[in-house]
Amino acid sequence: DRAKQLSPSIILFDKIDSLVERKGVQSWKGSWTGMLESKLGQPSEGVTVIATVSDPTVLNDTFTGMFTHKVFFDYPNADEQAAIWEKYLGNNKDIDATELVLKNPKLSCRDITQICKRVRDFNLPQTQEVYLDVLETHQSLRNGENYEEMTKKYGDSVAEYKKIKHII
Repeated sequence: DRAKQLSPSIILFDKIDSLVERKGVQSWKGSWTGMLESKLGQPSEGVTVIATVSDPTVLNDTFTGMFTHKVFFDYPNADEQAAIWEKYLGNNKDIDATELVLKNPKLSCRDITQICKRVRDFNLPQTQEVYLDVLETHQSLRNGENYEEMTKKYGDSVAEYKKIKHII
């Protein structure tokens, strides 16, 4: 209602997947999902609604359908990924960013920053081998897999994984 009063205006929902229910899941977010679907189903003159999401496949099709225009930003290309790796690795010349890109060329900037943060948070040695190993297990960690394997390999510091799992 306030956006309508101030029109023309823009409403931005950043990371809308944190507000609405995931596909196939029922939770307390159901009321938010229903309310947003109801409001977005009745477009207001002069109000533009924009929502961002990292993985649109987690949203139900009805909700995604509320947005007429969709823009997809693809993963960075190999050169862009290497530049991102170099930025977050800092002055560590012992690590070859090109080799990391070759290991997995389908990482977003967010994936790369989380891998670098995980290595620092767990106080792991910043070596090529460690980065390659964390990179290899990145996808399975996002799915909550290989936790036992990681605890065996890196010891007690991986117990912190449970505390930060919500950001992985």
